[in-house]
Amino acid sequence: ALALQRMLADCPGGRPELEASLGGAELVLSQLASVLVQPQGSQAAATAFAAFDTDGSGNLEPGEQVRALRAIDPEILDEEVRLLLAYLSCAADSDHDGRLSAEELRRALAVWVPGPPAAALQQVQAQYLSGQLNAFEAVQQAVDMQPGLLPSLFLQLSAPPPPQPPA
Repeated sequence: ALALQRMLADCPGGRPELEASLGGAELVLSQLASVLVQPQGSQAAATAFAAFDTDGSGNLEPGEQVRALRAIDPEILDEEVRLLLAYLSCAADSDHDGRLSAEELRRALAVWVPGPPAAALQQVQAQYLSGQLNAFEAVQQAVDMQPGLLPSLFLQLSAPPPPQPPA
């Protein structure tokens, strides 16, 4: 309960801190983000969202959200599911209708896209600094390491201010 309270208090500011004992929840968010946060119009992201949207409404209702979380991690604990549903409700449901559109979900998950390994980025940096790569080649290699990272950054930079919870 303490992790949930802390997470909800931190929610409008971006990526919340989760209890270490609930590490599976953070892993599920990262895995879901790597599937759904892709360049706008990406067929892979649309296909993944459609697979979770079992009624074809264009939104994920709470039951579909639970099924999506369990599809990502079949061994997820009920406590982690409740935590993630609370996070998605707080961070993603901008119109407070209890359902998540693909765009709402992409924006909320953008902060969870895992970055490339630090060692790989350092290698690209060293190649750039030594003149082996120009700036464009260095950026291209970094993007190739994690294709979802650039769309994630753009989503975070273009995100409107977080919605205020209803009074």
